[in-house]
Amino acid sequence: MQLVVVGNGGSYDLIKFRKVTGYPGILLTDPSLESYKILKFKNSLADVVGIKSFIQGFSALRSGFMPGSLQGHALQLGGAVVVVPEGKITYLFKSSAAGDHPPVEDLLAAAI
Repeated sequence: MQLVVVGNGGSYDLIKFRKVTGYPGILLTDPSLESYKILKFKNSLADVVGIKSFIQGFSALRSGFMPGSLQGHALQLGGAVVVVPEGKITYLFKSSAAGDHPPVEDLLAAAI
């Protein structure tokens, strides 16, 4: 099994992401947002600045996480996808607001 992280910034953003996170795995970028469109991930101002995003952001700040510089498309929300070697999607999580993340247990269960 391999973990691949896909962002939507420029190739220079991948270097910064690796430096900030220490993530050693495969990093890809899709500045065209085609993969995000295919997966129908949200991309609107209402999803980024809504009350849920505010609550998520405040919670992150209280936990000691400080926002970094903007990378990629500011309105594009992400998600998580588990694709098995046969090419079948076994798990799809679409963020409903900025800071919305899938339960780790669900991701791990789908990857087994």
